[in-house]
Amino acid sequence: MQSKTLTGGQALVRLLANYGVDTVFGIPGVHTLELYRGLPGSGIRHVL
Repeated sequence: MQSKTLTGGQALVRLLANYGVDTVFGIPGVHTLELYRGLPGSGIRHVL
C-alpha cells in the first residue's frame, strides 16, 4: 500500500476546504507559491 505525501500547500488547502473555505484572497509570490500550487481542483477560488 502506497501513501501519498502532501506538500505543505496541499495540506493547507485540504484543511481550508474541510473548514468550508471557498475563497482566498492574496497576491501570489514566492512565500505563498505552494498554497497556489495546491488550489487547482480544490474548489477554492482565488481573488487577486
